[in-house]
Amino acid sequence: MPCSAAPRPTWATLAPLALLTACGGGVGQVEVTAWAEETVIEGIATDDGWQVDFDHWVTGFGEIVLSSVDKGDAVAEAEGPWVADWAQAGALLPVTTIDEVPADRHDFGFSTHVVLSSSTPVNDVPADVLEVMLNEGYAQHIAGVATKGDQSVAFSWGFPTAVSYGPCANGQDGTDGVAVNEDEATEAQIWFHADHLLWDQLGTEEAGLAFDVIAAADADADGTVTTAELEAVDVVAAGYETAGVDVADLFDFITFSVSQMAHLNGGGGCTARGYEGGHDHDH
Repeated sequence: MPCSAAPRPTWATLAPLALLTACGGGVGQVEVTAWAEETVIEGIATDDGWQVDFDHWVTGFGEIVLSSVDKGDAVAEAEGPWVADWAQAGALLPVTTIDEVPADRHDFGFSTHVVLSSSTPVNDVPADVLEVMLNEGYAQHIAGVATKGDQSVAFSWGFPTAVSYGPCANGQDGTDGVAVNEDEATEAQIWFHADHLLWDQLGTEEAGLAFDVIAAADADADGTVTTAELEAVDVVAAGYETAGVDVADLFDFITFSVSQMAHLNGGGGCTARGYEGGHDHDH
């Protein structure tokens, strides 16, 4: 039965919880929350000695779909769209509640996509950033400053890449998606792992965190690294591990890594579709 489907492997493991089960008919609710962990608030310390702090990290997302584990048919959904600034989110943000969900185990999926005029902010998103994202067609916009000793490097990068995630493993117990019990509310937490932005290796959740190569990309030495400057960096020659992914340069590498950042309930891995590397995006 779907509620006892074999667990999918996860990329990270949380403390073991009791196995979730859900059977017997009837309906329940799924309360969807989202965040990008404390790292966006507190900043990230890299392995090569940088402290990376974020002014904003804005993401457009939506198209949440619960589907049958066995058949793949959608049983409930919420389109959104929503937009959030993770740099203003110190905890999980309430996104939406999906009612009348059949009591059973369901696969969970969702998407990141370009911010739309109809996107509903789930927290305080800077108006000027939203305007840029609307005008440029960005799904994510990330800006901040990295410091190392007396060196300071700013960045402000837009990512137009839309990505569909799912099915997702449940990071709490490694099972498929979420289990909905009759007349109960089940929480589905969308987690964006911000450290993906600074990975130096693809294909593993154990990558190092690096900024030296990014800082060195500042070709005009103006203290700001642009996407064009990242595109001029040969990522393989710089020592980054691509794990066979066809990435064209350092910005392409970062774009692909960011496209793999979504998880369910902590560390539950999600299949990501929509960006395979190789610059199918515009700047």
